[in-house]
Amino acid sequence: MFKAGQKLSLKSHRKRTVAIIAAVVLIAGAGAFALYRHNHPTSVTTPDGEKVKLTKATEEEKKQSEDNKSGIVKREDAIKQAGASSSGLPSSVVITEASGAGVRAYVTGVFEEGGTCTATAQGPGSASGSSVGFQNVSYTQCPFIEWDSPLSPGTWNITVTYKSAATSSTQSTTIEVR
Repeated sequence: MFKAGQKLSLKSHRKRTVAIIAAVVLIAGAGAFALYRHNHPTSVTTPDGEKVKLTKATEEEKKQSEDNKSGIVKREDAIKQAGASSSGLPSSVVITEASGAGVRAYVTGVFEEGGTCTATAQGPGSASGSSVGFQNVSYTQCPFIEWDSPLSPGTWNITVTYKSAATSSTQSTTIEVR
């Protein structure tokens, strides 16, 4: 190469500087690409072990998605005007547990927040209670409804009613409190 005391010509100095800059830019670009690929994988493995390749949505898929969104908005607006449940199907209260302490229930056919779950008990006396429904997976859950006073021993007719701006539904059952 060069011996001690030998000077680089201006032309050689520029070539060397350009080469060094190009090498730095190339190394930085390769590092940025590797980091991007690491943070944006092209495939993933699902919990059940299946490998899925990730691709960008096509224009047709994007249009279909937008059409689906518009359809959902139109359906929800029609449901609100008609007073049906948010699924367009009739809602049904399902009583999962009734005891002397209270009632557990959920509502199928509707998926919403804020409806009122009211339970009444008629038997040797009467009792009632209420709670506010909430979205739970694919239905509306009524939190545990505690009676305003515990039920005394005897046969009781339990009725749970769910009411909201979108729907209303009632279910009854009979229990024996010992």
